[in-house]
Amino acid sequence: MSKTKIGWASDIHLDHVRGNKTGLHEQVEAAGLDALFLTGDLSNGKMLSQHLLDMAGDFNIPIYFVLGNHDFYDSSLAQVREDIAQLSENIDCLNWLPTAGVVPLVGGSCVVGVDGWYDGRYGMAEEPVVIMNDWRVIEELRHMTDHKTLLSGLREIADQEADAAYTLLSDAVAQGFKKVFFLTHVPPWREAAWHMMNHSEDGWAPWFTSKATGDVLEDIATNNPGVSFEVLTGHVHSRGVYQVLPNLSCRTAGAEYGDPKLEDIFFLKDLD
Repeated sequence: MSKTKIGWASDIHLDHVRGNKTGLHEQVEAAGLDALFLTGDLSNGKMLSQHLLDMAGDFNIPIYFVLGNHDFYDSSLAQVREDIAQLSENIDCLNWLPTAGVVPLVGGSCVVGVDGWYDGRYGMAEEPVVIMNDWRVIEELRHMTDHKTLLSGLREIADQEADAAYTLLSDAVAQGFKKVFFLTHVPPWREAAWHMMNHSEDGWAPWFTSKATGDVLEDIATNNPGVSFEVLTGHVHSRGVYQVLPNLSCRTAGAEYGDPKLEDIFFLKDLD
């Protein structure tokens, strides 16, 4: 019986790292991984493509990834998405999950994912206590000058991501997979938006959660009790586990700027 080792890391922020050799690189090499999951905030908009190419060359294993809000910094949603879609098409080991579709793994499992976006549907969104840097440095957002327009725009982005998630998850179920890894950047539930072992406060919760994606996941999982769904997220830089339903769980990864590390390694067994 063969085994597959898949590492998982999030919020590695390679634009904050000095030098080429990181703790993540050392861990990937030492573990002898067969593949790597990355759940967003890999770099910034100007350096993202090069950092992905560097990882592809250094690791030489399939990399399945989604993007986070920082990956669009100093650029635009449209431009980064276009660049990364083309990069993933041209580099075999780079798999941007929104365009990769349902990716079979082993043992009746697969991976799907969307970047996701926070939607301001939890906590204090109408009168923000927290101002996100995203709103100044991402092209589409910085032109939304009043908060009402901005909030509407954020929800539109989040809802589009949730719609894409519904399509991918439905496809995975239709194809008969019994274990589905779902990668996204923003935690889909407030209970999964951890900070220092607690859930995010009202001021942070609107920008740390995507209710739209959470609703989709709960709907799919409720209607498919025989399928196990494991959601992997980042964004909050604090690790935690939230058991949503008997067959639906969510894990968030810990992270520290300038010191990227593996969060976990999954061991999958081939059923043949």
